[in-house]
This record gives sequence, structure tokens and C-alpha cells, in this order.
Amino acid sequence: MDRLRKSQLKFAYKMALPPHGLYVIRNLATGACYVDISTNTTSMLNRHRFELVRGNHRCKAMQQDWKQYGDAGFVMEVLQPLEERAEPDFDYAAALAEMLKQWRENNPALVEKLYNS
Repeated sequence: MDRLRKSQLKFAYKMALPPHGLYVIRNLATGACYVDISTNTTSMLNRHRFELVRGNHRCKAMQQDWKQYGDAGFVMEVLQPLEERAEPDFDYAAALAEMLKQWRENNPALVEKLYNS
């Protein structure tokens, strides 16, 4: 790969918006979930996993279940990504909040099983 192309790819990577969206951490044994939004879902899911592995997650109920079922008992995934918009003044925070609100309205049975209700 030539230097110019490598430089262009590096610049594009630095300018890219981190993945925004709605994510879930699901307990496969009990069906309990932790659902939230983030402006960097990759980073946030890594943070949750790190805190759970270390045993100091802020959600004590989920931490207790992690201790019981372990890593294999949970699935972490992005439920709904938020695509990058061309408008420079697009309000990502408001769009993410609306996304979470819609999810809660469309999944009332799961809302009862949320770790973070």
C-alpha cells in the first residue's frame, strides 16, 4: 500500500464517528437485561465487561448474576445502531434518547426484567 493511501485511510479512521446506538447485556439464564444507549457502543460494552470481570460493576444485581453464571451466561450486543448523519447540527443525544424511549414502549414485558429499570 502506498503512503498516500495509507495516510488517507488513517485520516478517515480518525474522522469517523464512533458507533452510536442502543445496546443490551442479556442474562441467558434468567432473561434479565441491561439496556442503554451510548455514543460509543463498542467502548461502553467493553467497559461493562471489564467492570463485571473485575467484580465492581455499578449494577449489583447484574454483578451477582455474573458471579453465578459467568461470561458464558451473558450476551452483549448492539440492538439498534444510529447511523451517522450528514447534517452538522444533528442532535445525536436526542435521537438516542428517543431510541431508548421507543424500545421501552415497544417491549413492556422486557422492561419488567431490566437490571437498570
